Amino acid sequence: MAEVLAGFLTSAVVNIAKDKLASAIAEQANLLWNFGDDLENMNSVLESISAELQDAERRSVKEKLVQLWLKRLKNAAFDISDLLDDYQDTSDRLTAAKIPNEKKMKFLQKTRVLSCLPVARKKIAVANRMKNMREELRKINDEFHSFNFTLGGTSTSVEQHYDIRETSSLLPEEPIIGRNGDKREIIKLLLASTNNDETVILPIYGLGGMGKSTLAQLVYNDAQFKKYDYRIWVYVSRDFNLKKIGSSIISQLPIEGGQQNWDTLHVINQCLEKNLLCGKKVLIVLDDLWEEKDTELGKLRSMLHVGKKCSMIDVIVTTRKEDIARKVSTTEPYKLQPLKDDTCWEIIKRYSKFEQKHNQERLEQIGLDIAKKCGGVALAAQALGYMLQYKDMSGWVEINNSDIWNESSEDNGGVLPSLKLSYERMPPQLRMCFSYCAIFPKGHNITEDDLIHQWIALGFIKPSMGKEYIRQLLGMSFLQVSKLPKTSGDHMVQYTMHDLVHDLATLIIGDELMVSSGASKSTNAHRLKYCRYALVTKYDQEMKLSVVLPSKVRALHFSDSSKLDLLGQLVPPMSLKDFSLEYYSSPSFPSWLMDISHHLPNLTSIALCNLPACSNLPPLGQLPLLESLRLWYLSKVAKIDMSICGGKGAFPRLAKFDLGCMYGLEEWTTTYPGEDGVEEFMFPMLDELHVYCCPGLRLKPCPPKCRKCTINNSDQVISSLEEVQTSSHCCNRSTPTTSLAIMESECHSCRLFHHFPALQELELSSCHNLRSLPEGIQQLSSLQSLELEWCNGISALPEWLRNISSLKRLAIRYCKGIKSLPPCIQQLTNLQKLVVAKNGELQQWCKSEENKAKLAHINSIIYE
Repeated sequence: MAEVLAGFLTSAVVNIAKDKLASAIAEQANLLWNFGDDLENMNSVLESISAELQDAERRSVKEKLVQLWLKRLKNAAFDISDLLDDYQDTSDRLTAAKIPNEKKMKFLQKTRVLSCLPVARKKIAVANRMKNMREELRKINDEFHSFNFTLGGTSTSVEQHYDIRETSSLLPEEPIIGRNGDKREIIKLLLASTNNDETVILPIYGLGGMGKSTLAQLVYNDAQFKKYDYRIWVYVSRDFNLKKIGSSIISQLPIEGGQQNWDTLHVINQCLEKNLLCGKKVLIVLDDLWEEKDTELGKLRSMLHVGKKCSMIDVIVTTRKEDIARKVSTTEPYKLQPLKDDTCWEIIKRYSKFEQKHNQERLEQIGLDIAKKCGGVALAAQALGYMLQYKDMSGWVEINNSDIWNESSEDNGGVLPSLKLSYERMPPQLRMCFSYCAIFPKGHNITEDDLIHQWIALGFIKPSMGKEYIRQLLGMSFLQVSKLPKTSGDHMVQYTMHDLVHDLATLIIGDELMVSSGASKSTNAHRLKYCRYALVTKYDQEMKLSVVLPSKVRALHFSDSSKLDLLGQLVPPMSLKDFSLEYYSSPSFPSWLMDISHHLPNLTSIALCNLPACSNLPPLGQLPLLESLRLWYLSKVAKIDMSICGGKGAFPRLAKFDLGCMYGLEEWTTTYPGEDGVEEFMFPMLDELHVYCCPGLRLKPCPPKCRKCTINNSDQVISSLEEVQTSSHCCNRSTPTTSLAIMESECHSCRLFHHFPALQELELSSCHNLRSLPEGIQQLSSLQSLELEWCNGISALPEWLRNISSLKRLAIRYCKGIKSLPPCIQQLTNLQKLVVAKNGELQQWCKSEENKAKLAHINSIIYE
């Protein structure tokens, strides 16, 4: 079954190869190589095959030969992508040799990706690979014709693309269906067991996907338990570690004297017993317990003060196994039963937006049939409901009659048929994005921006589709908003995957993902020819990573290896495109990272996060393809200056820069001396800049050049720009800033708008000390959208608003001080949209008959 599911990735891999072929042809790099016919031929073959891949994927479910053919085609597409990467890099070097520009030659010489063999030998090597590749494609094409696939497949083969017009990335927070009775029973059992002032451990057990974690969350958030002294949520997972559990409990409690080191169980137990839990009313949820050893579970019970008087701790444990539940419990465990069929139907109705559909009577008959096939699993009902949302009557019938329902979960590698059905009907690139999520360990907090950046860096999607794909995976419950506690000051959106969904992703990605443990001494990595992604756990440095990793790795993640100096051993493959480094404890970087442009020239995305000892940044500016840079929680970095550039011609492609929670950062010099001493912007191609929680940061000599800028909780950035009266002395700002957001600011004024004369969109959010709209705004002659949110100090909009004749959209949200609109609103004749949210008095003013005439020229007025 794994081969069948993996075969559904073929379309996405072929699409990536076609994109690379089209790019190589369009750039006419073939003129240097005389490979034009080869490229055109391979592209033509893949185009022909793509037209009938839907039917091939449908038939692969039952035909073993088609499964094998799809695997062969997918591997060939991987080979083409690798070939084109090498081919394009070598073409760039040939092109550079023909350009009589000393500066450009010096720059391109640094971008070498291939070895230092002479170009002529490289050309021969690429030519031989091209010849072999064409021969392999010829054989694949011959087999393709023998299968007699049909053009476009049938309506059952693949789902149409979901509606991308919807803008919400999160589902509405609605009441959980079907578990209120279970919630009341759990609370009743806890209350009945807490009369003896002893720790109570109540396990909830049942099959995966039944909703054990959701039930625990319902109890956790009940008003009765919000009155407790402490409430704690710990995700346990298969990797049972008492120190981690204890440290997680402590981290969610107030600690006198600040954070300490909890390196031993003795210290953890001592802290819990003497300082934190004694005499306190506490609710602890231990979610997803898998440990079966009596000795380890005994230690866990001891840590939670089982059997000790004066302990008022209520513990809820979720687990799949009854044996584990009985071993750890102090009372009768609670078995969570499957949902009833009519409850599954209610879930399907909600997620399919059944109330908006026609033919409800006929659809309900089909829907009730489908609900019976969910097996009482809430996760299955959610996934099916979301998929049915985009189906007409024939689509509901097709889902109900699918052959997949005849397969057991054992036939599907333990994966629920309903989840497999949802996966098969994803668009091809969404399948690729979803399967890649298997690289994250089970229970891992997946940061939204990181995930999207990795998808983009690996060539899965265009940047504009990232949020949309997240929305679709959330809709199908293939991603869920994380229930794990966030780090203090962490504003990032994070998700997790249900274990059953993670099992599906792992089954799909197959041997393209290698999970290697430090305890394993296997050296077979280089035999994994088509392995693209690697997760290395518990790395102990006994073996070099060059031995452990396959040669074609495109993404590399580490887990449970934070205390080791990983980077001393790590020299990733030159083909690596996405690099993320977190919790590295050494104050210095190894030599390869200080010369990163030579070792990893293909990098397009870098994230450096939680590096507590790092005080100097590596020279990242000479990476020729770097598009995204993220720096978070580097507490000892005090300045960003030309040292990060590594020389002239820095950051030629960097488009997005995220700077967050850099509490020690005091200065960012946005320019550096270029040719002939002329000042150049550090990031000449920057498109988006986001600065979060950098309270001491000051910019000089002027704001960086970028299209979109967000300044969040970083008031010294605003002050430093206010002090510079003009930006005219700075280098040319050929790409002006058109979008600016100022958020979480305590400033009493904002006198920085002279730096942004071409501004088209302005958002002021949570600027609590503003008493009026900053006067500098009236100089923004191109402003089209003005949004005010949570600015309660502003009591009225000024009459000079009439000067902004270009304004097309005005949004006022949660600004309770603004009770009316000024008379000049009638003079804003270009105003097309007015949004008023959470402000009853202003809404009432707008709706009054007296004022409707003043707003008659506005096409759309929205009240939220």
